[in-house]
Amino acid sequence: MTDREKLLEWCKLYCNNATLVDEAGFSYVLDNLTAEMERVGVTSESLSDMSQSFGSNDAGMSIKSLLSPYSRLKML
Repeated sequence: MTDREKLLEWCKLYCNNATLVDEAGFSYVLDNLTAEMERVGVTSESLSDMSQSFGSNDAGMSIKSLLSPYSRLKML
């Protein structure tokens, strides 16, 4: 299973939408999600006391906004 297929499976679970496929409009969303997740990585690291700094804090909001049109409500 490739990274793109894993990302698609994660999107299906997150959105509660098993009908998502890597075609047409959602292919664009997967491309943007991949770029967004690469941008969020570690920006600096110190080994003496093991401290790390990560990318922007607003990445979670942009991921949510990309996936919100594809989300379905979960019934309890």
